[in-house]
Amino acid sequence: MPQALKPQSKKQVNQNKIDATQAALSAMKDEYALVGKSHIRSWHLWLLFGLLVGSAITAFAVANRSGELEGASAASKGRNIKDLGEFIAVESVDPSGPTVTLISPEVGSGSLESQGTALIQASATGGVGDNVVEIFARYETGGGNWVRVAGCRGNYCEFAYKVEELPSGGYLLGARATDSEGNQDTDVLYMLLERSRLVVRASELTAEASNTPEEGILLSGTTGITVNTIRLSAKSDDIVLKSLNVSVVPGDLVGTMDGDYKDVSNVALYNGASKVGESNITSTNVASFTFSSNPSDPNYVKVPKDGSVVLTVKINTSQITTQGTDNPGTPNASFKIAATDFVGVGANTATEARSNAVVTSNAQLLHSSKPIITLPTSSNRLGSASSLFNGDIRIFAFEVTADSSQGRSVLLDRFTFDINPIGVALSDLYLRQDGVSAKVSDFDRQLGSDNKVSFTFNDPNYSEGDRDEGLVVLPGSTERFYLHATLSSVGAADTISTRLLDDVASTISLPTGATASSWTGNANFVWSDDHINVVGTEAATSAPIWFNGYQVDGLKDSFAYTISS
Repeated sequence: MPQALKPQSKKQVNQNKIDATQAALSAMKDEYALVGKSHIRSWHLWLLFGLLVGSAITAFAVANRSGELEGASAASKGRNIKDLGEFIAVESVDPSGPTVTLISPEVGSGSLESQGTALIQASATGGVGDNVVEIFARYETGGGNWVRVAGCRGNYCEFAYKVEELPSGGYLLGARATDSEGNQDTDVLYMLLERSRLVVRASELTAEASNTPEEGILLSGTTGITVNTIRLSAKSDDIVLKSLNVSVVPGDLVGTMDGDYKDVSNVALYNGASKVGESNITSTNVASFTFSSNPSDPNYVKVPKDGSVVLTVKINTSQITTQGTDNPGTPNASFKIAATDFVGVGANTATEARSNAVVTSNAQLLHSSKPIITLPTSSNRLGSASSLFNGDIRIFAFEVTADSSQGRSVLLDRFTFDINPIGVALSDLYLRQDGVSAKVSDFDRQLGSDNKVSFTFNDPNYSEGDRDEGLVVLPGSTERFYLHATLSSVGAADTISTRLLDDVASTISLPTGATASSWTGNANFVWSDDHINVVGTEAATSAPIWFNGYQVDGLKDSFAYTISS
């Protein structure tokens, strides 16, 4: 805080500097704007804060030997009272205590007056007995301390003075009311002076999504899954996070069950690598998080002024039992994680800052197992051919890995390929599985007029009429499959491009799964998470446990593999 605001004797007042104030005031005509806190009333504030750093101003606040403020070029209206001590921003906790409000300067814009004074006013209501209202100022950019510039007995106090200099930077203005029983309340504004423009605003907290994970399949019975990231930003003040809520909301995906609190067993919040909160989601579908105001506590989160903090939301998913729906998790349930009701407190202003934003994750699908597809590339062909020639060749290869936290297999019933041959003729397409001597496709097929071909399977491990027998990928294992074709008339510039197809979200008879055959003709990739544990039985394909290839890892971003002559 500049020396100009420190109490001085009247003998130290320099009349020449007062005259300089008048001259500077006459010269300033710059436009300015005040925005933000709704209870501000007068546009004069930007005049006021030149006082706070003007090294030439020495006559705005002087004190007599008893410590009471007196006016030199500044004046305070009301009966002057003694300083009640250091200004500390507080929130009134006693309902019978006073409430103080800075009522001027006013939000607005205009030109600087050629002559005049700046006026700051504070008003108090409530309280026990007589109130004392004090006004303080602090030049934050200069790292100064709070300086008491006025003190009045009663419910009103004002402070008026002239301006000589208007240095750029951040300022705080505070008002404090104290009643006869010592109950206190404060009000604080933050001001940012940028050249000739002054912005006045309250502490501001914003919340928004930041690098939110994509929509996809989550495994049941899994811990520490990152589903959302939230960027909290602060303006006008450092903001200490006070509370927020997290809830489970339906994913609203076609052909899925609506997820709820039963599908998520735990929610944790992280600030970087540090866990700052953990809670279960109750039957009210809300997990409430409260944070500490003590910097030494692990659940203390401070958002720096004009900076940000990113909170990571991690969840534990519930297990899916063979009983299916809501026991406790539900197969094929889709849900989102929503964070709401962000509340913080300004570190300097002690005023509450809120964000009403709803920061929602992308939809996630819950399954007891999921397939992960690995596709061939030019650097890793997975055993597919590297060039075209006449005869039976592998035109495509891919792998399916069964991922599960509950020891469930992935069952496969249907693959569909899009094949684009240029020049070359092909016929008699079929599938083989690595390490299995017999074909796993039900029978050889020809490429359709739409350049697509689909296969259901004949699992060599058991018989169900040698048709519609799902293939099994055991939990944690990987199986490789080869698409064969017989080529003829291969020319020098011929190519074949092949892609394994995925699906869009589709309505099904039961949101927790359909029979394998019900997908015939309307699904490209049919699989099951075997949530009722019927792996290896002939009845598996007739059970309502099958889904299409929507959001299957590796399929949703699938690409073609091309072989040239």
